[in-house]
Amino acid sequence: MTREKSLDMFIVFLNVIAIMVLVGILSVMVNTADARDSGRLIGQIDLADNMELVQV
Repeated sequence: MTREKSLDMFIVFLNVIAIMVLVGILSVMVNTADARDSGRLIGQIDLADNMELVQV
Protein backbone atom coordinates (compact mmCIF):
# COMPACT_ATOMS: atom_id res chain seq x y z
CA MET A 1 0.00 0.00 0.00
CA THR A 2 1.47 3.34 -1.00
CA ARG A 3 1.79 6.30 1.31
CA GLU A 4 -0.84 8.32 -0.59
CA LYS A 5 -3.30 5.44 -0.49
CA SER A 6 -2.95 5.00 3.26
CA LEU A 7 -3.31 8.76 3.77
CA ASP A 8 -6.50 8.74 1.69
CA MET A 9 -7.91 5.88 3.75
CA PHE A 10 -7.08 7.77 6.96
CA ILE A 11 -8.90 10.87 5.68
CA VAL A 12 -11.94 8.77 4.73
CA PHE A 13 -11.89 7.22 8.21
CA LEU A 14 -11.81 10.68 9.83
CA ASN A 15 -14.68 11.83 7.62
CA VAL A 16 -16.80 8.83 8.64
CA ILE A 17 -16.17 9.55 12.33
CA ALA A 18 -17.00 13.25 11.84
CA ILE A 19 -20.29 12.36 10.12
CA MET A 20 -21.21 9.96 12.92
CA VAL A 21 -20.53 12.66 15.54
CA LEU A 22 -22.65 15.19 13.66
CA VAL A 23 -25.53 12.71 13.31
CA GLY A 24 -25.33 11.99 17.04
CA ILE A 25 -25.44 15.69 17.93
CA LEU A 26 -28.35 16.23 15.55
CA SER A 27 -30.32 13.34 17.06
CA VAL A 28 -29.80 14.71 20.57
CA MET A 29 -31.03 18.13 19.41
CA VAL A 30 -34.11 16.59 17.78
CA ASN A 31 -34.90 14.49 20.85
CA THR A 32 -34.56 17.54 23.10
CA ALA A 33 -36.87 19.55 20.82
CA ASP A 34 -39.45 16.74 20.85
CA ALA A 35 -39.33 16.56 24.63
CA ARG A 36 -39.65 20.34 24.91
CA ASP A 37 -42.65 20.35 22.54
CA SER A 38 -44.41 17.68 24.58
CA GLY A 39 -43.56 19.54 27.79
CA ARG A 40 -41.35 16.84 29.23
CA LEU A 41 -37.60 16.85 29.63
CA ILE A 42 -35.55 14.24 31.46
CA GLY A 43 -35.59 15.09 35.16
CA GLN A 44 -38.45 17.56 34.82
CA ILE A 45 -41.08 17.55 37.55
CA ASP A 46 -44.66 17.13 36.39
CA LEU A 47 -46.26 20.38 37.55
CA ALA A 48 -49.83 19.13 37.09
CA ASP A 49 -49.29 16.33 39.62
CA ASN A 50 -47.74 18.77 42.07
CA MET A 51 -50.68 21.16 41.71
CA GLU A 52 -53.12 18.34 42.43
CA LEU A 53 -51.13 17.32 45.49
CA VAL A 54 -51.07 20.91 46.75
CA GLN A 55 -54.81 21.39 46.17
CA VAL A 56 -55.67 18.17 48.02
